[in-house]
Amino acid sequence: MVIDNIYFIDHHLKKLGIKNKEQTAQFFAWILFWHDIGKFAHSFQQLYRHEALNAFNEPTRYYKKIAHPTLGYGLWNSWLSECPELFPPSSLSVRKSKRVMALWMPVTTGHHGRPPDAIQELDQFRQQDKDAARDFLLRVKALFPSTANVSVFTGIETLFPFIQHPTLLQQKVLELDINMDGAQLFILEDVTGAGKTEAALILVHRLMAAGKAQGLYFGLPTMAVTPFKHNNLRLLGLSNKVLLCSPRQRG
Repeated sequence: MVIDNIYFIDHHLKKLGIKNKEQTAQFFAWILFWHDIGKFAHSFQQLYRHEALNAFNEPTRYYKKIAHPTLGYGLWNSWLSECPELFPPSSLSVRKSKRVMALWMPVTTGHHGRPPDAIQELDQFRQQDKDAARDFLLRVKALFPSTANVSVFTGIETLFPFIQHPTLLQQKVLELDINMDGAQLFILEDVTGAGKTEAALILVHRLMAAGKAQGLYFGLPTMAVTPFKHNNLRLLGLSNKVLLCSPRQRG
C-alpha cells in the first residue's frame, strides 16, 4: 500500500515527516501484525471451541465483556511495552522506541476508525496467552530484518575468483554507464558459454551498490532449465540466497 501509494497513504505519511518509502512500508507492514493481538486473550479464544483443540474440555470462564481492540491495547500497556526484544529495528534507544510505539499503538490496535479504550485492570489474558502473543510477535519480527548495506563493487575477481580473463560480454558490463537517472533496461545476449549468468550478476551487483536496484529476480522459461540454473548458482555459492521461478509444468 505504501509503495504503490494506495489510498494516498504515502502522501499522508509524508505529511507526518516520514519520507523513506521503503522503511515506511516495512514499518506499516510490521504494525499490521499487531492489529489483532487482543485476540490472544482467553476470553476471545474460548468463543470458539473444537474437539481438536487441547482446551476443548476446559470449563468456560466468564469475563467482563471487553472488545478485542481494547484487549490488545491493554496487553501492550500492561506487558508487551516492557518487551523491547519485540520492537522493530531502530537507531533509537529502547526508551525512545517505546515512546514512539506508544503513540502508534492506539492507532494500530483500533478497529474501524475507533481507538481502543484505556483500561486499568486486565485479567482476560492468562500467562500462557501472554506468552503466545509474545512468541507470535517475536516470530513476526524475524520477517523484518535490519536493512543490510550492499558491499561495494570492487571488481570481477571478488565475485568470481575463478575468472582470470573476462569474456567480451563480462568486460562490457564492467564498463557500462549505469549512472543515468530513472529506470534502465539491459539485455544481455551471447552464445552458450559466454558467461551470461556471471555477466548478469556483475551488472546486478554494480546496480545495487550504486543504489539503482534493490534485489534480483530469476525468471526462467521452463522448469527443465531450473535444476541446471540452480546447480550453476550453487557452484557460485548463491543457491541458498535466491528464488528461481518458472512456469508451471504442463501435463
